[in-house]
Amino acid sequence: MAELTRVLGYLRPYRWAFTLALAEAKPGQRLAGPDVARREFDSMWAWGVSAALQESEDELVSRRDRARAGTAADPLVRPSADDFWTDEGELPHPPGHAPADEVGGGGGDGGDGQAEPEPERSSWAPVDLGPILRGEVVPAQASIGIARSDGVRLLYPGKEHAVAGEMEAGKSWLALQCCVAELAAGHHVLYIHFEEDDPTDTVTRLMLLGVEPYVIAELFHFVAPSYGATPDVIRALRELRPSLVVLDGQKDAMTLHGHGIGRHSPDELLALATRSIDAIADFLGDKPFFMGSEPTGVDATMFAFVCGLLCPHFEARTRAVAERHDNLRRYVGRMTARFYPDLTELAGCKAAA
Repeated sequence: MAELTRVLGYLRPYRWAFTLALAEAKPGQRLAGPDVARREFDSMWAWGVSAALQESEDELVSRRDRARAGTAADPLVRPSADDFWTDEGELPHPPGHAPADEVGGGGGDGGDGQAEPEPERSSWAPVDLGPILRGEVVPAQASIGIARSDGVRLLYPGKEHAVAGEMEAGKSWLALQCCVAELAAGHHVLYIHFEEDDPTDTVTRLMLLGVEPYVIAELFHFVAPSYGATPDVIRALRELRPSLVVLDGQKDAMTLHGHGIGRHSPDELLALATRSIDAIADFLGDKPFFMGSEPTGVDATMFAFVCGLLCPHFEARTRAVAERHDNLRRYVGRMTARFYPDLTELAGCKAAA
């Protein structure tokens, strides 16, 4: 562990200097680009570790190369300089090797040899850009749909694309042109239309664009849903393995899925309402009004809602829930006598101070 600490002490200033230089490098500068940056860091790494271990750079590089090739397990020689980016205060160890303070059951595993699970990463934590900077991430290439005049396709595989425009601007025609290109390549296409349940216009347009009927029958799949998608529905559609999925009519699609309480089943709605009604009754308790001995603005709102819940002219399961609370019925009678003295009854509750 002393050797690891000594190595870290030598490398810490170079780590931050290197990171800053890479972040501020401009095109054409010596540190511009991940490959050049890695070579630069390798040089600093070899110097710093050799100084810490009092070992020649040639010997150290030889140890490093053996470790990278997998022919030697060396806890002090990293298999790749790329793995150097870690939290302050700990020198990282090669993949597959335990840190020095954890060997023999020590460290943070509780002594049973089982590593503690990593804490869940917050979505607000900065994203690790290392793989992109090192050139390990291959950007998607446009290869779906129609091609531009220079031969480049319009759409990217696995990406979402939005087509916006006024009515009759040709949005659906553009989508169908992309469908034609995919059908011509022998790929399945899924067309989900939220505004039209009749596929006649869509299929007719495909044939006008030159697609043969047998191709449409085999590769084109038209869906006109009338309710929100379930996991089973999505799994079944994925089995088609389409190269292109068109969602026509986004506004209607959102209303299908529902908003707010519209996304809950009737039983779920009743459970939510019951929880709220019980909470209201519990808060009122034995008080004459919600905030104490005199009515306030809160009562102006709660009185209207409780009256609506207890109104006998409407059949609703929530009414039965509210009727279980006698204090709510007395509250309506008290508010009626206070503010509507000409009424003897309201929402099925007798007016009484």
